[in-house]
Amino acid sequence: MLKKKTVIALVLSSALILLMISSIAITADTTDGQKAEARKSVIVDPSKVQMGSGAGAPFKTVVWDNGMWYDNGGASQYDATDDFEPIMADDFQFPIDQLVNDVHWIGMYNGADPDFDFEIKFYDDFGDGTKPGAVIATYNFANAQVNETFVVEWLPGIFVYSYSVNLPATLSFMAGTKYWISIQSIGVRPPQWFWAMHSDQILLHQAVFKSVWFGYPDWVDGEDIFGIPYDMCFQLTYEE
Repeated sequence: MLKKKTVIALVLSSALILLMISSIAITADTTDGQKAEARKSVIVDPSKVQMGSGAGAPFKTVVWDNGMWYDNGGASQYDATDDFEPIMADDFQFPIDQLVNDVHWIGMYNGADPDFDFEIKFYDDFGDGTKPGAVIATYNFANAQVNETFVVEWLPGIFVYSYSVNLPATLSFMAGTKYWISIQSIGVRPPQWFWAMHSDQILLHQAVFKSVWFGYPDWVDGEDIFGIPYDMCFQLTYEE
């Protein structure tokens, strides 16, 4: 069976969407107005985010905001049935020593929500600021542990969700030190899951990608694949 794909990006139009093969990216031409709507559809107050839904759901203070608007999605999914394992990561850094106990992100399915599980990893920097180094924490969440909220059918057949999780342990990060985070869904394709990303306001280093399945056994800049740099959609929060 052919596994390596020569087509590494899937361009969408309003008239035609081809989702018959596994792809590295979902791409669409997005106007500034659509980006603004994407911002509003996900979060209203960038300094506070709500965990879960309902009037009684607690709010958390955002300590790192990587941008929660989206104009693309990068493959980040593990499917054990076919050794499909693309993963994306992005960096963050705090000006002061900082505690983190929640993660928020945006994702997309090319189909209905199949209740995927998720794995979140935190890494040290490799040492040159361009990719993750050693893993410092790994957390696995069953779908029932994830606050998963439908946002919008962004394009025909492309469904956007917002996510948040409470980390089982509070993490401590040192001031002025670069770290990385990866978020990967766990589930059988189809549908395929994509971590949402945006192409403006790149913070620190751009997002990176790795996948033996797609022919990239070590981390590479997203720009090498997509043609332009992207940042992943995620926020880190903390509340005592």
